[in-house]
Amino acid sequence: MHHAKHLGHKIMQGDTVRIRLYEKGDEQQITRLFQEVYGKPLTIKQWQWKYLGLGNLRVWASVAFNEKGELVAHYGGIPVRMLFRGRHIIACQCVDAMAKNGYRAKDMGIPQTESIFYRVCNLLYDTFGTFFYTFPGDVCYNWGKKTGHIEECLEVPEYRYQCDKRVSEGLLYSFVPVDWGDPEIDRLWDRVCKDLGWVMVRDREFIQWRYQDNPFFKHYPYAVKGIFSHRFLAFAVVRESGNDLLVMDLVFEDAVLEILLRKLINHAHSRDKKQIKIWLPDRYKSRLMNIGFKPCDIRTWIPNLTRYRVATAREVSENLYYTMGDTDFL
Repeated sequence: MHHAKHLGHKIMQGDTVRIRLYEKGDEQQITRLFQEVYGKPLTIKQWQWKYLGLGNLRVWASVAFNEKGELVAHYGGIPVRMLFRGRHIIACQCVDAMAKNGYRAKDMGIPQTESIFYRVCNLLYDTFGTFFYTFPGDVCYNWGKKTGHIEECLEVPEYRYQCDKRVSEGLLYSFVPVDWGDPEIDRLWDRVCKDLGWVMVRDREFIQWRYQDNPFFKHYPYAVKGIFSHRFLAFAVVRESGNDLLVMDLVFEDAVLEILLRKLINHAHSRDKKQIKIWLPDRYKSRLMNIGFKPCDIRTWIPNLTRYRVATAREVSENLYYTMGDTDFL
């Protein structure tokens, strides 16, 4: 584990950039740089929710400052509880990769592997060594491949369904809104979690943080139950976005997946939504397509991060369970 507090990096203009781990108060500049780089706001409240959620006591982030004390690069991580190879670990979802104009490798005329951002990334990996995963955009994905920072692992298609009519859904099951704190969420999770593979823990604590307390979007929880039972057979979290119904999360008994999908289709139709969008791993592709979902290329990936490689790309591709809820931007 890397315990270096500060790393100096001399750049061409004679400016010295200081690279270190996050310290309290950095969020003031982090949120400003986010606005500058991504063109949309990140409030302090939203930053706190993201980085200090789930009882996290330490912000997982590395930063770089120029000699004027201005933040010029940042790489963040959200620590999440994960079931990995049958054991519980603290994994890391890498987010908010950003570098200020003028401090990128191409601006400075240096190789990517000597860039400030490259070193900021490595400080995060070396400090918090664990299973890292991310959903990079085009720029970060291409940068990662050029530098050898990542290796290709899996593409994330978006499965879409046009909700132009109701479908047969199974009369022995109900699809009902539920409370975020319903203990049946945990009971379902405990029954099915090991069947889902390498999966971020989706118990009540996570569900309430990720969706109920989310300061960006409003979400709605639903469950599939037998009509004469209180037991959850499946659980879903949805978000309405214009004419679309986004299925943010799914936890289900495997045999009930098709029933859950049909219930979601009819729910979307009843809400006058034109389309459902779902992310699920490739092992569910044929079952989704048999229902009528079509995979669409949305230029989204999960690469395998090579600086702290704990699994091969093939292992990740075959075992990782993910939904839209594994991102920080949906």
